[in-house]
Amino acid sequence: MIGKALYFVNRLSLSCQSLFALITAKPKKNTLLSISLFLVLAYTLAILNLNILIKDPTSPWYNYALFLVLGPLALGLTLRMLFNYKILQFGKNQILIRYPVRFSHQKYSLKDLSSWKEAKVKTMANPYKELELRFSNGKNAKLSLQEHTDYEKVVKYLEKKCAKKRLI
Repeated sequence: MIGKALYFVNRLSLSCQSLFALITAKPKKNTLLSISLFLVLAYTLAILNLNILIKDPTSPWYNYALFLVLGPLALGLTLRMLFNYKILQFGKNQILIRYPVRFSHQKYSLKDLSSWKEAKVKTMANPYKELELRFSNGKNAKLSLQEHTDYEKVVKYLEKKCAKKRLI
């Protein structure tokens, strides 16, 4: 009996998610991988220099400098990456912003979207595109083509559903 109940609850939650999540924009795996590799390198060098400093307090100045720069930099970037990791879902005239690490989410209707704009910057290889969503409560969310999946689908969705709110 409990197994059947869990099956139906799981099935219901999956069907609700699939109905709402027509477009899902989340950070690309390559972006997360490159930041993670940098963090592993930064933590390794910081810990290595801390180990050198503990064993020999009269070590050269660059060991102190590397530890004092890389330690807080790696810690700050780790915290920022964890707490700002967000998944945006668009569909059913709503925008859902989920923060999995914070265990929170924000749900907005398209009526709550006060404006949106797409910024384009020409670079050598490809243009850098960033989408900024501003909501009526003063909060905003940003997406970029290079860092998020389904960026083009999100732009098309916004052009279709709320083209009048676009800032040029």
